[in-house]
Amino acid sequence: MKQAIKQLREWGARANPPNDAFFRRAKNMERMLDKMEKVKRPVLAQKEMNLAFEESKRSGDEVAIFEGVEKRYGEKVLLAEAVLTIHQKERVAIVGDNGAGKSTLLKLLTGAEIPDAGAVKLGSSVKLAYLSQQMEELDANQTVLEAFRDQVRVTEGEARNMLAGFMFYQEMVFRKVANLSGGERMRLRLARFIHQPVNTLILDEPTNHLDIASREVLEEALRNFKGTIITVSHDRYFIDQICSKVIHLHEGRLNVYSGNYTYFAQKVKKST
Repeated sequence: MKQAIKQLREWGARANPPNDAFFRRAKNMERMLDKMEKVKRPVLAQKEMNLAFEESKRSGDEVAIFEGVEKRYGEKVLLAEAVLTIHQKERVAIVGDNGAGKSTLLKLLTGAEIPDAGAVKLGSSVKLAYLSQQMEELDANQTVLEAFRDQVRVTEGEARNMLAGFMFYQEMVFRKVANLSGGERMRLRLARFIHQPVNTLILDEPTNHLDIASREVLEEALRNFKGTIITVSHDRYFIDQICSKVIHLHEGRLNVYSGNYTYFAQKVKKST
């Protein structure tokens, strides 16, 4: 609510002339906030994920290169002669309207999609891991422990210790994947995901289904990751925390902004 109040006031001040409606909404929210009983976050009751990415040796300076890439589905042009270079250690957010082709761009990077023209090239020594929006890679009939050990070759005891870091405790590791909530499935995918030696992370809406504590730990782990991050996200706060470059996919064009989401939004507003 504090963040929303701050944003409303910023919008009100940016308007020309200043918009009183935004200030009134901010004031009403402040009154609501003042009436609320404030409690400290519980410490003993709060269990957090323990994330630490296993990193490979560094990649070359150029991680991914788009050379005149074109991609279309039927009559819809997703990319038109796209040219782009992503460098080692950059933290890049890809934003755009729904259906603009953001997830397709990630699939071109992983090789899951092939361009209709042009080329997508990965640089030398690039070892990437891809976390998609879909969860089909999880076998609904497996237990949490079985699904984890399918990807991470460790003993049962080691696996249970690792899974505890993702809030799967004791008998929870024997629950079927089919019976997990969306957030629990995402935590399981993250547990499998980070135990890979990689230097490039490709993330498609990584904060979906995560609770606040899990999101905070994920953000901290990504800030500590020493490699390259390329993410699609609608979470503006997440982008501001993690990314230092924004690529706006609009009408088949890739427009690059050197800054976080707030910087990008300000630039777009000034240009309209």
